[in-house]
Amino acid sequence: MVPFAPSLLLFCLPLLLSGCGTMAPSALYASDQLIVPGERVGPIRFGMSDQELVAVLGKPELVRPSRNFVHYWWGDNLVLIGNSSRSVELCELGGGSFKTKDGVGIGSTLDQLVLTLGPPTSTMHVMRADGSGANMITAVRYGDAENVIIFMFHHPGSSAADYPTHEVVRIMAGYKSALYEIFPALFN
Repeated sequence: MVPFAPSLLLFCLPLLLSGCGTMAPSALYASDQLIVPGERVGPIRFGMSDQELVAVLGKPELVRPSRNFVHYWWGDNLVLIGNSSRSVELCELGGGSFKTKDGVGIGSTLDQLVLTLGPPTSTMHVMRADGSGANMITAVRYGDAENVIIFMFHHPGSSAADYPTHEVVRIMAGYKSALYEIFPALFN
């Protein structure tokens, strides 16, 4: 039985090592959670291909096509790949500690956003359905003509008047064309 041990090890070693090259998205995000509008969200660069995205983050937990995008989910974070461009156009973040270079992001209040970034380019209040039902969402937009960041505040059981004290729970960053399809009222 001893002569077979080295050959068994040579057979099994590649199988054991094959899983070592992939890093869980949460571990990858932990090393880089910087949002640079128009450029990147952590390790995800706008304009990277779907193959590059999967090479960086590993296999997504869920992939869903829609009319204009393919939705790639890793936990509570979503990346949209444009059907025509076949590249990253939008990131929607709900997990992690993503922040801009100014230190605002998930967990910041609107008061902190305004103090740090100035008044938003636009604001809207909307009912949005999620897994817990319909809830009031306040979305505030910052950004120039093409590179946009939207901070979303969730108001379970509260009115829009209370939103300055609530914390950012989701962030959308990406190209204006992609964000316009989701929140057209923020661009009027």
